[in-house]
Amino acid sequence: MRCLAATLAMLLVFAGCGPSGPTPVETSETSTAVKPVPAAKAPLPADVPVPAELANRSDSTVAGSDYHVVQGQLAMPMGDAIATVRKQAASTGWVEKPQQGAAPVASVTTHTFTKDSRQLTVTLAMVDPTSTSVNLMTGPQ
Repeated sequence: MRCLAATLAMLLVFAGCGPSGPTPVETSETSTAVKPVPAAKAPLPADVPVPAELANRSDSTVAGSDYHVVQGQLAMPMGDAIATVRKQAASTGWVEKPQQGAAPVASVTTHTFTKDSRQLTVTLAMVDPTSTSVNLMTGPQ
């Protein structure tokens, strides 16, 4: 038990927390400490098939990552939205992978495409009979 207490006390001292409280940190403008530079966000690749008709578009990515997410809605029935995404993906060189697994659900569908060393996953969901929600995610395979 004494050994555990001594180890804990040493860790606190090394962490800068001595008996008189935390060790002060230098804050002067002349400090030579290296500050981390946030990683830049990579732009969405031009060959990602984002439908031009996509409304309420929202793009996101994680800084320093090659993963991108694009969300929005298409003012068309789900069948037409699927055909639009497939046509655009094929025209930019993406190849659709055969779907495996559970039986399809009429109101939600997911399609996976590949190109070079990247993967594109498109999930479409029926909002109502004339509107479809679209979620595209692309990144390394």
